[in-house]
Amino acid sequence: RIQILFETKWFTRMKSPKSQYLYTENIFAQKITEMMYIFMVVGSVFLSKAKTNIGILYENTLTTEQHNILAYSEHVFGADVHLVYSSYNYTAASRYQAGCHLLQNRVSAVISYSTSNYITWEAEFFSQVNIPILSLAATNPFLRTIHRNYLIRFTASDQLGGEAVFSLMKTFNWTSFSILASSDDYGLNGISKLVQLAMSDEAIDLKTIQYFEHSPDYKLGDVREQLTVIRDTLSSVIVVHCNERYGPQILHEADSLGLISAGFVWIVTEGFISSLNLSDPSSFPYRGLLSVVPSTALSSSYGIWESGYRTTMNDTVLNHGNLVAFDAVSYLVHVMNNNNITFLSKDLKCGSYEIYNNGEKFLSSIISGEIHGLTGPISFSSNGLIKRHRYDIKNYHTTSFVTVGNWSSPENIYVNKSCVRFLGETNTAPSSYVNTLSGKHLKIGVILDEGLFRRTAKCSDPSRPGCWEGIFIDINNRLASELNFTYQLFEPEDREIGKFDPKLKRFTGLIYGLQQHQFDLVSMDLTVNVERAEVIDFLYTMYQSPVKGYFIYNRNVADAAFFMKPFGKFVWISVPLIILSVGVIITAIDLVSPIRHNYDSKPGRKPTKVLHEVFRNVFLVACGFVGREGGDSVPRSPAARFLLIFWWFFATIMIAIYTASLTAFITVERKSNINSLQDLTLQTEFRWAFRRASSIHTALEKSAVNPGIVKYGLTLDDKDNIEDLVLSSRVVYITEDFAAHTQLQSIWCDLTSFYTNLPISSLTYGVPKNAHYRNLLSIKLLEYQESGYLKAIYDKYVETDTECKQPDVKSASQLDTFSLNVIYGLFFMVLVAIVTSVLLLIMEKVCIRWII
Repeated sequence: RIQILFETKWFTRMKSPKSQYLYTENIFAQKITEMMYIFMVVGSVFLSKAKTNIGILYENTLTTEQHNILAYSEHVFGADVHLVYSSYNYTAASRYQAGCHLLQNRVSAVISYSTSNYITWEAEFFSQVNIPILSLAATNPFLRTIHRNYLIRFTASDQLGGEAVFSLMKTFNWTSFSILASSDDYGLNGISKLVQLAMSDEAIDLKTIQYFEHSPDYKLGDVREQLTVIRDTLSSVIVVHCNERYGPQILHEADSLGLISAGFVWIVTEGFISSLNLSDPSSFPYRGLLSVVPSTALSSSYGIWESGYRTTMNDTVLNHGNLVAFDAVSYLVHVMNNNNITFLSKDLKCGSYEIYNNGEKFLSSIISGEIHGLTGPISFSSNGLIKRHRYDIKNYHTTSFVTVGNWSSPENIYVNKSCVRFLGETNTAPSSYVNTLSGKHLKIGVILDEGLFRRTAKCSDPSRPGCWEGIFIDINNRLASELNFTYQLFEPEDREIGKFDPKLKRFTGLIYGLQQHQFDLVSMDLTVNVERAEVIDFLYTMYQSPVKGYFIYNRNVADAAFFMKPFGKFVWISVPLIILSVGVIITAIDLVSPIRHNYDSKPGRKPTKVLHEVFRNVFLVACGFVGREGGDSVPRSPAARFLLIFWWFFATIMIAIYTASLTAFITVERKSNINSLQDLTLQTEFRWAFRRASSIHTALEKSAVNPGIVKYGLTLDDKDNIEDLVLSSRVVYITEDFAAHTQLQSIWCDLTSFYTNLPISSLTYGVPKNAHYRNLLSIKLLEYQESGYLKAIYDKYVETDTECKQPDVKSASQLDTFSLNVIYGLFFMVLVAIVTSVLLLIMEKVCIRWII
């Protein structure tokens, strides 16, 4: 201004008559003017305060709202700071160039919008040159290390967010939930605390954690599979933790699967909802979402600040993230002004060993400082984490998220439940599980037989559940009552349970009905096997049962040689041989005896005929064995008489053993020699049978015991009366123990059974493949199992503890046939008696003179 003033005066004076004088005067004035101008410029350089450069680091682009808040920050603090912007894409080279750009522009601090995925590299990069980096979005609790010691976080750790979400679930008594998270550092580490709390609480059931693949360009892949798994858990509470860019895509996919509907609860993070267009209800029709976000405690001067911002920037959008950005700039200005922090005065080159000499002091001042910003009090812990940890619980109503509660610790949580609006426009909090069967009418497939289903009355419509009673009817009625559905019973046309038919190239019976969605549920004791599991789904196992063979071993069966059973064949062969031998020996001893010779020499005695004597003594011995009565005469020799007496003793013992054994064989049912499937195929007394198209049929076809076990077996259908078949025929019925108790109950005490080598059967209900209510019913069956209801209902209809009356005699296993090796001692005693008789005969010869 001075220069212009003098130049104007000089040009005016040039027009006067004293031009030479005036020219000299004006030259002097010009020099004075130039000196004054130089003095003012140089003085302004030394007297004015220099601006500090602060870097703004972000990915790709800033939103209009983010740009506006930073521009307003520079407008307010323009005398102190100058913001240097630098962007990058997902490549490592781009991030490196962005960092180098800030170093070359002499930034003394950096404010980063990066999430946990990228802040790790940025923190390491700037920590090497002692430049503090303030993160506005990173919440990973494991970020700060010795290599990232210049990282300052304006956002609370996800560990606190996890505690807040867990407390919210406990407040509403939600005991089951699922998690959907991205497979990056933000997703993996962000849910760690929530998972830890859920695993340590026995009352909480974390159903599943589903991770979806993230991409550097934030293009969401196929997340339908993960959402389908979550849907099938039937947990109504879904916690989502991922980057904001995935929010709209996940909600759209979840909506197509019916997960954004009444009965479900979605708890999402602030990042998830920040990219959603909440101002347009038609573009975001998800009223009822819950969110746990860092609390914003606005300062008393916020109203004045807001008015100035909206007037200056002509912007109406202000959220927590934007306010934190303004507070970050404000906090850096405060620290620099109060601690005489000198700015970086020279360029730093990437790859050099130069550092910001005042950086350590700057970092220490940031950690030790404290102000009350727009979002509340700002101070940091020694590890660079903001101290405030209060969260707001927000609920999306019509066009915005409304605060309905807050959390500051597990013991300090408040929720105004009357203000919470859930999905489906309801104020009633959903339960932990989604009841997808409420109000439905189910078609239940069965095979109505007298074993599992008993008719209660004559009904014109047998499909009505009221016409029947039984184990599965009671279970179905309880399920229908608790899950609020109705049902009817239907039978397949072929009345088969179902097996794969090679000719038809498909399953038959109930299994085929489930495949074709003719039935919503099969309420039978279906056996779980691999073949069926490929085409249908099974519920939680209700009962487990071994596979046995059942038959009646009839002790009164016609047998013409039943009287021969007490002794083995070698005993029967030995008895006549020993009778003949003893008779001949007695005769020989008697004939050579001097006493007999003296007797025969008496007058009137006829001559002895040897052959006649042999027959007579053999007959005598035989009569002694059978009737214990002698013939017309006995031997005269004392030695022969001794042998005969001992023979009678031997015969008495043998007769007693035979009589007792025969009585036992007649009165006691003996144990069968069929103890396995292999034994069954090696005998000819019994045939075997099994239910057609059953799991037993399939298992036997694959059994390696005998290739012909199915070929030569009887296949039964529902028209066959199994009890009559087993009772009247020589048939072994192969089935599960569970089915046998119901199908053979009236003849249970007459049955003999053996275990097969087939796997133990798991029995339960069947549903169509991927049925949305599969897990719901499984959960109910599990509850019934744990509470003892399934056992109680089984005992109600099946008398498993029936005590069958048995004869008070030895068990059949002790009634073995007497073989020769068992009673050989008696025969040995006969041999001893024979030797003794010979010795007595010798004594007769020697002592005859004293005897006669």
